[in-house]
Amino acid sequence: QPVFYGTVVPLLAWLTVKKLLLEPLELKRKEEAKEKLRQSMREKVAAARQEAEASLSLMEERFRRGRSEEEAKNGLVIELCLYGLLATEKGDLIAELAGWGEDAGNVPEAVDITKPVQCSVEHSRLVLWEGSKSSLPGVWDPCPGEDKWLLIRYTYQGTRHQIFCPDNDAVKLPKTAHRIIE
Repeated sequence: QPVFYGTVVPLLAWLTVKKLLLEPLELKRKEEAKEKLRQSMREKVAAARQEAEASLSLMEERFRRGRSEEEAKNGLVIELCLYGLLATEKGDLIAELAGWGEDAGNVPEAVDITKPVQCSVEHSRLVLWEGSKSSLPGVWDPCPGEDKWLLIRYTYQGTRHQIFCPDNDAVKLPKTAHRIIE
């Protein structure tokens, strides 16, 4: 019996203290740290958004001119470009964006970056190099620390095209492989 009281009772006492006191305290501390991180990220996202919106207002004339030039020569026209949490767990496009004419406003963790991307089109070509697209002028990171995706819907020579790729992939448009068969 002394062995029982000398080993099992202290072990049970330790497990009880650990389960009833230490683990809940650790969980609470982790949740507070997560919330603090979310709050600091919200402030950074808001600041980055303000900076990007200031850039967007300066891009407005270039966007209109570039888009009208591309439309006039039936070139590369960016119809929609979204950046953010656009994929399911499996890496597929979320259902809200499945159709060409779907409204992009109902995706809370994504931003519309059509204007900055259209401003990057030169001579009916778009090249976005590897790396985060949040470094482009007029673009901000809507969800720091998450895996973001890029959805670009565009027309080229009157034909609809779509590309859906991870944030860090290089993008070169137009490509025949992006063509949507109607």
